[in-house]
Amino acid sequence: APGAQWAARPERHVFFFMSGIGAGIVPGWERAIGRAVFVVAEGDREADYFRYGHDIVAPGKLSTPPARRWRPAASRPTIGVFRGALTATLRDAEGARVKKPNQLRRWLDELLSGEKGFVFSGHKSEEYVDELDDSRFCIIPRGNTPWTRRFFDAAVRGCIPAVLSDPVSFPFERLLDFRAFSLKLPERWAPQLAAELRATSAAALGALHAALWRAWPAFSYKEGGCAYEMILLELALRRRGGAAAGLRGYNSPTAFWTPSRGRFVLRNATKVGPSWGAGAVAH
Repeated sequence: APGAQWAARPERHVFFFMSGIGAGIVPGWERAIGRAVFVVAEGDREADYFRYGHDIVAPGKLSTPPARRWRPAASRPTIGVFRGALTATLRDAEGARVKKPNQLRRWLDELLSGEKGFVFSGHKSEEYVDELDDSRFCIIPRGNTPWTRRFFDAAVRGCIPAVLSDPVSFPFERLLDFRAFSLKLPERWAPQLAAELRATSAAALGALHAALWRAWPAFSYKEGGCAYEMILLELALRRRGGAAAGLRGYNSPTAFWTPSRGRFVLRNATKVGPSWGAGAVAH
C-alpha cells in the first residue's frame, strides 16, 4: 500500500512544486512530507521550505524557443539587456493580490537609464527575442524570489546571463559549472555592473559563449533539450548520497564570479531589498 511504502522509505518519494513558494503551499509540510525530495522551480536558500543539497532545482518554462543558430557574442551590438517587472505581484496569506516594489530592479533601472549600450526596461516589447539575440549579456536581477525564468530565456538564445541574486541556487548546480557560462555579481555591486560587463575581453566573451552553447540543453524540456534527463541524474545523486566531483560548494550567498576576477567571496554581502515567500512574507 502507498501508506506502507511512505512509512518505510519516505526519502525515496518525490514531490513537485512548480510555484515560487514551493512546499510553503502545504501547511505543516515539514512534519507531513519533509523527508521526501522536492523538485522546485526556484531555489530560495533563505526559505525554510527549500533544503539546499536535499531538494532539486529544475528549470522553469521558457517564454522563447531555443535558437537554432547563435549570432557570435562579439558581434552583438547591445552590451546588456533586461525586460521585466519592476514591481512584485504577490498573494498574501488570504489569497489577495498585493504589489511590492522590487528595490534591486528599480535601482538598476535608475543606474542604467541612458547608459549607452544597455537596455533596461520594466515594459514588455514585441522585440524581446530580437533583443536577446542582439545582446552579449542578459541582466538577471533577483525577482520576487531569488530566481527568475529570464535566465533560461537568455541561455537558449546565446545571451550570457549576468546574475545579481546573492542567495540563488541554480538548477543542476552539482552537475553544471555555472562559472563557465555566466557571471554572478553581488547585488550591492549594481553601480559597477556596466563597467564590469564592458571590461569583459573578447577572449573571455568567446569562452563564455562557447560554454553556454554546450550547457543550454540542460534548461529546455524539448527542442533538443535534456532537462528531464538532468532531473533523473540529480535524483540518482540523491539516492547515492554523492555529488559531482569538484562542483559541490562553489556557489553560496557570499560567492560570486566574473571573467576579470574569477571566483571570489564577500563575507559581508547583503541583498538589496527583500525576497518574498509564502503569503507574501518578506525575507
